[in-house]
Amino acid sequence: MNIPTEKRKKLLAIIHMQKKRLSLSDDDYRTILHSVTGYYSAKDFKTQEQFRAVIAVLNRQLGLLNLPPVHPGGARKYQSPFLYAVSFKAKAVLGNSADARLAGYLKKMGKASLEECSPKELRRIMGFLSNISKTTGREATTCS
Repeated sequence: MNIPTEKRKKLLAIIHMQKKRLSLSDDDYRTILHSVTGYYSAKDFKTQEQFRAVIAVLNRQLGLLNLPPVHPGGARKYQSPFLYAVSFKAKAVLGNSADARLAGYLKKMGKASLEECSPKELRRIMGFLSNISKTTGREATTCS
């Protein structure tokens, strides 16, 4: 699949911005690229899916450092660090089913995504996740 030149440049710029924000060494950066795509250089990527997969992995790393992610869609409105905390706690507590379970809970609240939630609603979701963490004994210190 051929990626338009401008789109390719934007995706490369996002990955390089993430690399800089994470202060990754070239070796660490290339190890991540290779483990995700099989290529040691982002310039060799053939599909948008390869770019997006690397961007997603690097965004997870940014989140673990409490840094906001970089999105391929361009600038998004500012989101509070608490929003990121809820998102990462959901992934840690709910595991592989985090997206589906969180979507179900949000649907009950009449929301389509975490971004639509007010700070009060985010606290409610954090309480929901804390209750699950207590009953399952699953710690929210790592992201799965």
